[in-house]
Amino acid sequence: MSYLNPETTINRQKQAENLVSNHIYSNQTMLVEDALKANFFTHDDIKNLSYYDEDIIENLLSEGYQRSEITPEMLEDVPTENTIYEWWLVSDWLANALERQNQPLLQNDFNTWWGRTCSGQAIYMDSVIQNIALLTS
Repeated sequence: MSYLNPETTINRQKQAENLVSNHIYSNQTMLVEDALKANFFTHDDIKNLSYYDEDIIENLLSEGYQRSEITPEMLEDVPTENTIYEWWLVSDWLANALERQNQPLLQNDFNTWWGRTCSGQAIYMDSVIQNIALLTS
C-alpha cells in the first residue's frame, strides 16, 4: 500500500509543510475572539461550526471503524459543535479546500479565517492538512 511507503509519507509531509507556509498567514485568535465578543462577527457567521451524524460517521470510518460497528450510542457521545481553539488567517485557496473538508471558516469582506479544532502540534500534522496535502499531490 502506498500510504505505508516511507518516500510517499515524506513527500506528503513536505507537501503539508509547504501548504502551511504558503497558505496559512498568521494566528489571529485574539483578534477574532475579541471581534466575536464585541459582536463585530457572530457565531452565525461561522461556516461548519456544527457537524452532524454523517460527519461523525465519516470521522469514525477514517479512524478504521467499519460502518457495521458504528452504534447510535457512539453518535450520542459526540458533541455537535466544533470547539475552536485557534483562528488562523488563510488564503482563499486553502479556505476552499478546508470548506470541502467541513472545517469551520469565518469569511467576510475583511478576511478569511480557519477555526482550528485542535491544538498542541504543528499545523502541518493536523489530519485535515494531511488530507488536503494528499488530495493535492
